[in-house]
Amino acid sequence: MLTLARPTQRLRFEDYVAHAATGGLRLTERRRDVLRLIWNAARPIGAYEIAEQLGRNGASAHPAIVYRCLHRLAEAGLIIPILSWKRHVIAPVPAVGRWGVLLCSTCRACTPVDLGREHQLLIQRLRTAGWTPRIWSAEAEGLCCACREDAPCA
Repeated sequence: MLTLARPTQRLRFEDYVAHAATGGLRLTERRRDVLRLIWNAARPIGAYEIAEQLGRNGASAHPAIVYRCLHRLAEAGLIIPILSWKRHVIAPVPAVGRWGVLLCSTCRACTPVDLGREHQLLIQRLRTAGWTPRIWSAEAEGLCCACREDAPCA
């Protein structure tokens, strides 16, 4: 069953750092900086914007370096890639489940969705068909309840 991610409390940045350590990801200074920018972001953020912010903070970061950091952080389950928007958001809970995202095309809201067992079923079907996904994303773009005129928010 799909469930919207509505954590009662936002996880601390240190929780993501601890998960990286226990998950075997070496959190270099650059990866830590990229992770912190995504953790602090109020909206989905892209590689060029991250590179620009790192530059403002005195760290030189070519977008190619940022993309490598983003790839490793996504593999570790710390961030969620939004492929259609070329952006990333922090995972509500690091490496717990597989996250999809609901994207509002009007207000650009992004709501993570825990795919639960549905993710495992999809991967199983892909493997049965002889397919091994390299990059995996589940996204649904449409209108959030606040932007729809015909239905109130639940």
